[in-house]
Amino acid sequence: APATMGSASVTLQLLLATLAASRSHGLEFSGSSGQWARFERWESGSAGASSKTAPAGGELSFQMRTNQSRGMVLYQDDGGGGGGGRDRGACGFLATSLSDGRLRLRAGLSCSVEALVLSGSRVDDGRWHRVQVRRDGRRVELSVDGENQTGRRRPPSDLFVGGVPADVPAHAAADREFPFSGTLLDLRYSADVPELVGSQGVGTEAERVCTERNPCENGGLCSVLDGEAFCDCAGTGFEGRYCDE
Repeated sequence: APATMGSASVTLQLLLATLAASRSHGLEFSGSSGQWARFERWESGSAGASSKTAPAGGELSFQMRTNQSRGMVLYQDDGGGGGGGRDRGACGFLATSLSDGRLRLRAGLSCSVEALVLSGSRVDDGRWHRVQVRRDGRRVELSVDGENQTGRRRPPSDLFVGGVPADVPAHAAADREFPFSGTLLDLRYSADVPELVGSQGVGTEAERVCTERNPCENGGLCSVLDGEAFCDCAGTGFEGRYCDE
């Protein structure tokens, strides 16, 4: 009898394990280039969506565990305004990624409004975490282990030339990997000249007058005034435009 009870216990455990596995299959990702898994589209509970793709309340949920602090987790978009290829210009999109060990949710609510949510706690501790994404019209919410964070609308950005600062969230269309190399001038908004409000690692063509072909002689100090080289001859014992007299 004891042997029979033991066999029944093992059989029950196997049955429960089989039932659990049939409900959810864990997907293992190695982090290799080119990996992906594709599911039917999540419709966020929008009108006209089927009950299969749109859970009540517009909620998407999953469990995850990782030791990595960066990586793309989920992404989908609305396909943009038609056409195919990589340059469709999607306005409505949903992207969940790992950033410094925290989950970051970015949602394109329209072509001009984007929301950003960052989880309060880290999830790169190798433990299981339950994640819920809720979207209702122009509002998004990210929940990690019951801790809720509501999305804030990200204001439109300034115009960046040559690159985008690392602390500025940007659409995937902004290629951070290959900053521009060259010279750009005469930037205008119709007939207006926009104000330069800041820069980093960017010089001006006029500055090269002093750095590459300094015209000042005899220790004169070169500076740029109205786009032209100006030589300060103080303390050199010389004078003249280029401190050569």
